[in-house]
Amino acid sequence: MKLFLNIKSSARERHWDTYKEAQKLFNVEKVNIQEQSSFKTYSKNQVSIMSKIKSKILQNLDLINYQIVPKKDVNLYYVWGSIPKNIDNYIIEFDNPYVMTYYKVSAFHNKTDVLRDELKKSKKITFLSNAAKNHFLHYFPEFEEKSFINYPFMKRNYLNNKRDNKNINFIFVGLDFERKGGLEVLEAFSKVADENMVLNFVSYVKDEIKQKYKNVNFIRPLKREKLFELYKQMDVFIMPTLHESFGVVFLEALSFGMGIIGTDVYATPEMIQNDFNGKLLHHPFIKPMVYNGLQVIDCTQKRIGEFNQNYRENGEFYYSLYQELKEAILEAKDNYKIWQKNSITLYEKKFSEEIWRDNFKRIIEK
Repeated sequence: MKLFLNIKSSARERHWDTYKEAQKLFNVEKVNIQEQSSFKTYSKNQVSIMSKIKSKILQNLDLINYQIVPKKDVNLYYVWGSIPKNIDNYIIEFDNPYVMTYYKVSAFHNKTDVLRDELKKSKKITFLSNAAKNHFLHYFPEFEEKSFINYPFMKRNYLNNKRDNKNINFIFVGLDFERKGGLEVLEAFSKVADENMVLNFVSYVKDEIKQKYKNVNFIRPLKREKLFELYKQMDVFIMPTLHESFGVVFLEALSFGMGIIGTDVYATPEMIQNDFNGKLLHHPFIKPMVYNGLQVIDCTQKRIGEFNQNYRENGEFYYSLYQELKEAILEAKDNYKIWQKNSITLYEKKFSEEIWRDNFKRIIEK
């Protein structure tokens, strides 16, 4: 059997991971393109006129994401969010249901009947999270029998940790740091941290902010390999993001056995269990929805650009989040070693390479 995955140079790292691991299990059609890091993709999209024009067009058209066309000698297509055109032997994976219409919610609702007819052709439907699955089944309950969760995986990075026991090293990682709650992190840390607590802040940050928080170790975004070298020394990952479907950075933190502080948003509670492996903070303004019996803090009702315009455009600062962060940072000082141990337990239970491989193999072959 020959398997096709719709990989492209700008694909996220988890897509490349899936592609590489799938090659060990099946005859996968190879691609002759070079992998591109997420921060390079982010940087290009920020300055590229064509990417901005494309984004604007997609925001103003009610389009279905048809990007996959038939390939020769392919038996099965495993695709991410794109509905294959004129193909019925496919498995489609979701981070949230709106990916089928380029994350435009109004287009999704306008095209629900068309999407339903297209999805009837699929062999199976997979999801990065339980939140995504239940969100999807809220609209398409008839597809429950062919719906499966297969969490992304990480290797056991905690085996190579090189921590400094003299200090408690916190790390924040977020390219769009305001949307990730970075301002609240900086202010909270400045108020409660002592001399044995160090904040490493990996993001693009303006000089005036750096000048205000001189005791923070500001680091420009790193390629994945170098970021992972830094992770080996870290104790607590902190990112109270306001908008996220599945934050792979949380999974990275789990794989390094860090304690984690993050916001209850969409799939994050599946990686952070409050008072077990970290602190799960309340979202400062989104109220929970119930999808298929599951309570979800659903930030996906707006695309990232729309979300930023609505909630971050005027430099809002969320004091409720700031207050919770101060408490969480102080709790981390006493509990981070317990959190670290429990992160490894959670990783081994849900996110190991072997679990993903067994699930992926079963989904493909069943």
